Amino acid sequence: MNRLVKLLSKWKFKRIAIIYVILLLAAAVGCAASLGIVFQGRISFAMQYANVSEAAEKSTSAELTAEINKLASSSSDVVDILVLNHKNDVTYSAKKSVFNQSTFNLTKSSADKNYLSSAQNPNVVFKYVKGEEFLFSSVLNKDFGSVRSEYKDDSFYENGFSDKTVYMLSYLGEKQSGNKVYIITSPTSVPGGTLALKITAAVAMLFFMIYWVLLALWAVQNAAKAKLYPLFWGIIVLLTNLAGVIVYQLYKRGNATCAHCGASQSKSHLYCTSCGEKMGDTCAHCGAHLSPRDRFCPRCGKEIEK
Repeated sequence: MNRLVKLLSKWKFKRIAIIYVILLLAAAVGCAASLGIVFQGRISFAMQYANVSEAAEKSTSAELTAEINKLASSSSDVVDILVLNHKNDVTYSAKKSVFNQSTFNLTKSSADKNYLSSAQNPNVVFKYVKGEEFLFSSVLNKDFGSVRSEYKDDSFYENGFSDKTVYMLSYLGEKQSGNKVYIITSPTSVPGGTLALKITAAVAMLFFMIYWVLLALWAVQNAAKAKLYPLFWGIIVLLTNLAGVIVYQLYKRGNATCAHCGASQSKSHLYCTSCGEKMGDTCAHCGAHLSPRDRFCPRCGKEIEK
C-alpha cells in the first residue's frame, strides 16, 4: 500500500482529468461518426419517415405523395407504402407491390393479437408496430428473423404449421382527408451494424471503468495527503463512486486542515498532530482556540486584538 501511495503522490490528477476528457470527447466523436456512416441509410430512412408523418398531419395529398415516394426510395427494406381512403380502398401504392389492390382490409390474426392478416393476401402476416417503436426498430434492427420466428412458434402451436411471410407495418393517419398510410417493411440487418454497436459499447464501458478507477485512486492520493487512512477511503470510493466522494468531502469539511502539511484533524486542535505547527489563532490572554470570525474569546471573553 505504501508503494501505491508513494506512486500516486507523483500523479497530477488535474492534468490526468483534462487528458481523460479530451480522449473521451475524441472517442465519442469517433464512435458517433462511425455509427453515422454505418447507419447512414437507416438514419436517412428515419428522417424521411418523420417528414411523411408531418406531411400526413399538415400537408396536402400531393405533398404527402411526394414525401411517400422519397421514403419508399430511401431504403430497400420498404416493401410498399399504401394510401387508403376511409373505405380501405387503395388510392396510391408507392412501389406497386402485390398489396396494390382495390381494397386492403386488416384483421387480427388468429395466431397472435400482435399480428394482422389480410383476406386479399392470405399468405402474408403483418406485425403492427407503433410509430416510435417502428422507427427505433427500423434504425437499429439487427435481425427481423426473431419476429418471424416469434410468429411461426405461436402459429405452430395453434395451427400445427406456418409458411406465411411476415412483414412489419406502421400506420399513419392523414388528418385533412381522413386517409390512412400503411408503411410495410421487411427489415434486414445492417452490414457491420452489430459490430459497430458492440465496439461503441466496449469503448463506453472502457472509459466508464477508467473513470471509476481514477476516482478511487484520487481518493487514495487525497486521503494520504490529509493523513486520513487512504486505503479505507479508496475502497469506499471504489465501491460507491460519487456517493463515497461526497461522504469523504463532508468528512474533511468537518475537520481542520493544517496549512503546513495538509493533514486533516479536529478543529479543536491548537497544534497539528502531524507536524506540530500551530493551527490557527489563539487568545493572547488564555490561549483558547479562536476561529477567524471571533471578535471575543469564547473562553475568557476578552476582546481579540486584530
